Amino acid sequence: VRRKTDPSQAHTVPGPRIFCEAQLAIARRTRTYCMKFLFEVRIKPGYVAEQYADAWVRASEIIQRAPGARGTRLHRKIGDPNVLIAIAEWESKAQRDATQGTLPEADEIIRAASKYCEVRVLGEFQDPEWVVLPPGGRG
Repeated sequence: VRRKTDPSQAHTVPGPRIFCEAQLAIARRTRTYCMKFLFEVRIKPGYVAEQYADAWVRASEIIQRAPGARGTRLHRKIGDPNVLIAIAEWESKAQRDATQGTLPEADEIIRAASKYCEVRVLGEFQDPEWVVLPPGGRG
């Protein structure tokens, strides 16, 4: 584990890598931090995840043109094909919030897809201020 309380006193012990403040300062200068918006999608009986995924792709193509949009992903839960997790990445929460209600075509696609599923917001997450990786993990 790499820990740094004082830049002159770094030490290493076996275990996961923890990036210190100095390393994060470098990362902050070279990488744009972002926020992630996560939600769970449960497909209703009589429908399949592919129906929702089609709407997801069409709405995402529109949303990704908005300032600050940085990508979307949709994942199927292992062992339950009717549960999905959706992740939308934005440069900032402010940019995501500013987009709400400004894309009526995407809003209509999402509204129409609601017949296929129930959506539960899991939350909004900021990139971490510290990162833990397993030994040999990529950073």
